[in-house]
Amino acid sequence: MAQLTADLARLDDDLANAAVNDPKKLEGLTRARAKAQTDLDQAEVDWIAAEEALAEVS
Repeated sequence: MAQLTADLARLDDDLANAAVNDPKKLEGLTRARAKAQTDLDQAEVDWIAAEEALAEVS
């Protein structure tokens, strides 16, 4: 999850830079950021499910 969070931060920086320097890149970066956010959200759901499963076993 830390890597996904770092990817999101990098994409946010890239989006900010593209908005100023190269607006044509915004569409692709916006899609990449949305996918990274979806991946992070799913990782969090999976993490919670794993914690709950572990709690049931303990």
